[in-house]
Order: sequence, then structure tokens, then C-alpha cells
Amino acid sequence: MQPFVCQLPTRVLFGSGRLAEAGVEARNLGIKPLLLTGRSAMQRTGVLAKVQGLLKAAGVTPVLFEQIEPNPRQETLDQAVALGIAQGCDFVIGLGGGSPMDSSKAVAMALAQFRRSGETVSVWEWTSGLGAKRRPVKDPLPTLLISSTAATGTEGNCAAVVTKWSTHEKAVLWDLGAFPSTSIVDPQLMVSLSLETTRDGAVDMMLHVLEQHFNGDEKAVVQDRMAEGLCLGVMESLEALEKDLGDLTARENLSWASVAALVGGGGPNWGRTGSFTVHHLEHPLSGYTDVAHGRGLAILWPHYLRVIAPKKEAKIARLGQALWGLPKGAGAEKAIDALAAWLKSHGFIQGLRDIGVTEALIPAMAADTVRLSGGGRSFLDSPVPLSAEKCEALYRAAL
Repeated sequence: MQPFVCQLPTRVLFGSGRLAEAGVEARNLGIKPLLLTGRSAMQRTGVLAKVQGLLKAAGVTPVLFEQIEPNPRQETLDQAVALGIAQGCDFVIGLGGGSPMDSSKAVAMALAQFRRSGETVSVWEWTSGLGAKRRPVKDPLPTLLISSTAATGTEGNCAAVVTKWSTHEKAVLWDLGAFPSTSIVDPQLMVSLSLETTRDGAVDMMLHVLEQHFNGDEKAVVQDRMAEGLCLGVMESLEALEKDLGDLTARENLSWASVAALVGGGGPNWGRTGSFTVHHLEHPLSGYTDVAHGRGLAILWPHYLRVIAPKKEAKIARLGQALWGLPKGAGAEKAIDALAAWLKSHGFIQGLRDIGVTEALIPAMAADTVRLSGGGRSFLDSPVPLSAEKCEALYRAAL
């Protein structure tokens, strides 16, 4: 196991009914927040109105921005920053799924930059889209995240993802200065989620723990078993919700799995490094087609495992035993087949053509993923290093 730093600066309020504390928690951070949310879900369910009431009762006056889209766009977030500057907002609230919560982190950085220097800076400048020239995060405005989905784990980590739609680039913001101040995770807000969204989130959080499981240090037995256990909990909870979407206990378990998978920026994988290669490969899919992140991951996951199987035979085979009950000696290929069958049984589509990817897009997607996620190298870090040409081959296999 490798040395590591465990950093947990975020205050997480978890449990059914914790939304009631939103006003008090917000008042601890400021008096005039920029409230970021999407265009319909929080309005339709009445959650936005409830949050606004709780804030006002606590003496907090929110400035509402309701334009956050799935795969939040740099262009939209820069508009939010302009509103926050004009209104003199002193902290940021992200209400909804991963998109408004990620957005809040990025917007809080740009607002703080304006307060320090009077300089208006695009949120893109803190992302991997600028490579080594990206701005380091420095004292962002406080952030309060109120989660309505179980998926990204952004509630307790230092990451966010931003899409530059004009160029179809999807880049990562990852910085130890980017942790939210406070997060409220109330599983009651998730009872209204569709089955499709619930499934997408389940795949995302499973890969949050399994990426480093496959790509990181082999000598981390405790981390291996923690990753397997978290995935089993996600799978069991998903099966319960497929029978009853209103099962609050299952929602609670998925909600905590979402946080636990990446809490503190490491989750069960503290003590071993390893890249998030499937996530990096998926980002161009969302950047070009706007597909939901979890759906893109589900298409690519089995194909990635086939690429690395020659280097990770035992590890993949072990996962087949742990998650799908395969007998010892079944091998990596049978484990991958079991994964593909599990994904299909839960309604996931099997090919990139189904989400609008064409052969003509593949070279640009492959070039983008290496440029944006290669860390300045000519390949993606992986047990089998993935050059742009190998990324192209993987995408073609997934068509």
C-alpha cells in the first residue's frame, strides 16, 4: 500500500429529512447565495420552492440561476458567474444532481477570483482543458451542495467536470482546494428519480471504485474488498429499486454509496493510485453527443476490460467471482461476459451508434481524450497504455 493523505474538509449532513436544515447551514456560510439548479426537476418536484422557503426563513436571500444543463457547459457557467458578480453573491448553492453541484464548485472559484482582483475569468481556466496552464484553486467562495441524485459523489470530493460545447471538449477540474464547504444528502429527494437515471448513477459509482481497482496498486487487499463490497451494495440496492422505485431504504443505501465511493477524493481507494481511464474515454462521448455519463460508461466498460485483460486476468476473474458468482477458474473473459449480460439485463444499450457516435467522430474523440486526460503524455495511463490509435480501436469495437 502506498503512503497517502486523507483530507476530509467537507461537512456532510446525511439522512432522510436533513433537507430541513438547509436554511441554518446556508446561514453559516453567508447571506446572499447564487443558487444554481437545472431547468425542471427541482421545480417539478417542489424541492426548489421548499429550499427557497428554508433559506428565506433563515434570513438568506438567494439569487436564482435555473439554466444548468446535464453535462454543464462552460458557456452557461460563465453566465452564472456574471450574474453572481452583478448581484454581489457571497457564496454558492448547488441544488440537484451532479451537474449543478459540479457547477457550484467551478462558479465559486470564478466569483472568488473577481472578489480578489476584479478580474472576470472563465470557469474553463481551472480545468484540464488548459493542461499545465490551468489555474490552481485558491480560496473559492463557500459552497453548499444539496444532492438530489446518487451518482457522481461530488458531494464529498474535490472534482467537477465542465463541457466546452463550442469545441465539444469535456474537461476535469480536480484540486484539493475545490472541496464543498457543506453537503446535504437527503435520500428523500431521490425517491422521484426515474429508473433510467437511477441505473446510470449506479454504473457511475461502481466505476468510481473499480477504476483504481483495475488500474492501481495490486497489493491493496483491504481496498479490493471494500470496492467489491460497495459494488455489491449498489447492485442489491438497484435490484430493490427496480421492484419499487419508492424504496427509501434502498435510496438511502445508494445515496451513501455515492458519497463513500469518492469521499475525500479517494474513498475506498486511498493507498493506491490508478487512473480513471473509462471515465476519460467516456468524456468525449458526452462532449459530442450529450449522452448521460452513466450510459456512456456502461457501453465502454466491457470493451476496456477486454483491452486490459492480458495484464489483469486474475483481477478481472476475481471480480466475476465476487460480483456475479462465477466459479474459480472461470477466467477474465467469462467475467467480462457476465458484466455485459448484467448491464444488458438492467436496460443499458450496447453500442456507441445507439447514442449518435459515427465512425467519422472517432478520430476527434480519441485525440480529445488523450489531449485532455493524458496528463501531457501521448497516451492514457492504463495497464495497457492507450495511445490515440488504441483509443480509436476501442471506440470502434464499441460501435
